[in-house]
Amino acid sequence: LALENAIEHGFTGKEKDARVDITFSIVDGELYLTIIDNGVGMLAAKSTNHKSLATKITEDRLRILLGNRSKAKVIINDRIIGSQDSGVEVKMVVPIKQ
Repeated sequence: LALENAIEHGFTGKEKDARVDITFSIVDGELYLTIIDNGVGMLAAKSTNHKSLATKITEDRLRILLGNRSKAKVIINDRIIGSQDSGVEVKMVVPIKQ
């Protein structure tokens, strides 16, 4: 859903230089999936009166897949460069069973 939101909402009105970076890493027994776009940012996207359920849906799916006691989490932040909104960073952190 994070990738879909980046494309559908983040790049609305952006005609060129749209970019999405996806990275995976493992740190201290946790899998990190990070999706960063250079779209309009959440503040600008909110001006469209669209209420996103992506975070809740993603957290619900992680809970179903990993169990209710999982420490999996989804963190979403606007990226600000200078005084300009410069996209969104979504980070999913999932504990890896050893």
